[in-house]
Amino acid sequence: EATMAKRQTYAAYAGDKYVMDGTALEVALTMNIAVSTVRKLATPSYQAQKRGLQIVKLGRHEVGVRR
Repeated sequence: EATMAKRQTYAAYAGDKYVMDGTALEVALTMNIAVSTVRKLATPSYQAQKRGLQIVKLGRHEVGVRR
């Protein structure tokens, strides 16, 4: 039986401009950065710095199909 998998999703912004949203892996592949970097940039301490690339946690959403 197939079930939906819940994954943490993120939104990426270049400054104030929305770039994309997706899982850490999807954002990492699109932005050409490591998955660990996506997760690190989403932490409150990095959010407070307001640098160029901003990553925001959107929450856990159903993504794809798990069998």
